[in-house]
Amino acid sequence: RISFGQAGKARGGGARVKPGTSKGDSYCARSLGIKKGLTKKKQNDPNTPNNLSRKRWKCSGAKSRKT
Repeated sequence: RISFGQAGKARGGGARVKPGTSKGDSYCARSLGIKKGLTKKKQNDPNTPNNLSRKRWKCSGAKSRKT
């Protein structure tokens, strides 16, 4: 069976999502652009896929914070 994407754990056994890294900062900057394109109601809805992902990356504006 062929599977696409990067679901699951990283090769070393750790999580793929690592807040506070440059990869996290890049993600937060990209997703902030997506967020700005949404309606005000959707921007503030905590259950949109973009906002749930931003929460997991601990995004604050365009930056990913460690704690």
